[in-house]
Amino acid sequence: METSRSLPTPFMDLLSEKPADMVASFHQLRAMMLEIYPEANELLYSTHALVVAYSLSDKMKHTYCHLALYSKSFNLGFNKGTLLDDVEGVLHGSGKLIRHIPITSADVIY
Repeated sequence: METSRSLPTPFMDLLSEKPADMVASFHQLRAMMLEIYPEANELLYSTHALVVAYSLSDKMKHTYCHLALYSKSFNLGFNKGTLLDDVEGVLHGSGKLIRHIPITSADVIY
């Protein structure tokens, strides 16, 4: 899976500082996200994590999921994950809304 949508150079520079396996998993999962919903807006930011949030608009309040790269971990997060029916128990987290799936390798994605 490849995506023709490029990320800004400053974001790519920050991404290049992450472990290579994490970056590879990030690119694969990002391509899958854009294949599922190509019209999605990607909202990028960097705080304690490098994040790509997917939204139906240009507003953070409309984001439905996100990819978050920390120094040593990578998550696929769902902004209203507590509302999802997690029958298999794959979602992690204890906050009021957000739940995530830890991504440990590209194999987890498929």
